[in-house]
Amino acid sequence: MRSKPVWLYPGTNWSDPATSLNSSHDPYRFGITAQIKELSPHSTVS
Repeated sequence: MRSKPVWLYPGTNWSDPATSLNSSHDPYRFGITAQIKELSPHSTVS
């Protein structure tokens, strides 16, 4: 768990392979996408 908002982390975090998004984050991305689709019936998110 992170202790501060993402915008307070150094920009290098997002290009560092050790901290960047990868396939292990897919379940979270898919879950968020499903919630957006459920809450917004006219969503164009695919």
